Amino acid sequence: METSSPKSTGGSGFAFEDEVSAYFMSFMLAGTDAFPKLKLGRLVRVKFQRKVDGWDLDDLILEFEKDGVNKFCAFSIKSKPYISARKIPKDLVFSLWKQFSKTTDNPFRPDRDYLGLIISGAASSAKNSLSTLRKLAVNHRGANLNIHINQPGFTGQGVRDLFSSFSKPTEILCGASEADVISRFLCYDLELNQPESPYLINAFENMRSVLNSGQPEDLWGHFQNIAKQTRTAAGEISYSDLVKLSEENFRLKGQKTFSSDLNKLQEFTKIELEKIKCTIGPVLNIKRSLDFSSKFKTSQVNAFIGEPGIGKSNLIKQWMQNSG
Repeated sequence: METSSPKSTGGSGFAFEDEVSAYFMSFMLAGTDAFPKLKLGRLVRVKFQRKVDGWDLDDLILEFEKDGVNKFCAFSIKSKPYISARKIPKDLVFSLWKQFSKTTDNPFRPDRDYLGLIISGAASSAKNSLSTLRKLAVNHRGANLNIHINQPGFTGQGVRDLFSSFSKPTEILCGASEADVISRFLCYDLELNQPESPYLINAFENMRSVLNSGQPEDLWGHFQNIAKQTRTAAGEISYSDLVKLSEENFRLKGQKTFSSDLNKLQEFTKIELEKIKCTIGPVLNIKRSLDFSSKFKTSQVNAFIGEPGIGKSNLIKQWMQNSG
């Protein structure tokens, strides 16, 4: 698990961010598609607070992989409605255009990646207006939407007002159109605090699909703890990181256990040690004072080299008996 420069992002106000992160971790561990309509592929990595990497929306960056191509979704997370049916906040609009306008060291590619907002509790009218506008933007890329949006009967006044709130800031120099920006903008109202939320139900289905034993509620809390620790360190967690951290506390389906092999190995070792003679005759025992315990602290594998018959096996057996 890799971390960058830590940021002070702790506190109870970030609980929703940890829940959102846990939601996506459930998809990463289960290998299910977090955004089926976008066909982004498998979620392989989750990053937090990565403005240092060039992301202006950096609360959560999701990395997907499909057919050898990596794609990214960068989100700002707000634990409130944040948007209305007629307006998107100016600070969010500025961040979107700023990300589009960067000419150097820009991790975002408009032909591949998405920028987005995750909120909670927005009005249905706001979500419907934004959904309508995005569909129009996808179907009228470039400057076409700017031409058609004000034509009579093309759409309602609320959607036209919403479109206007996406206008390019005067201080931004960028060749992209409003439709280009809107078509790469995602907004999800996860409502994870509602027991009947379809998003929460999906997350628990993901967790049940990977658990061999244990409760999904416990795994949900485990994911939130991982998110908090990684987020406050401005770090990232990969699929393999998540598997390793989860296997420490949960039995996962497909998880390999080696207890049977270990028992066989221990029994075999016991039999072989019995064959090693540590005495000359029935009573004479030559004590060895060499202690190589420190070697096993720095390396799990050590080689003992010497002429045959000088007592290498004897030395190892005595050390094992003395060390328990």
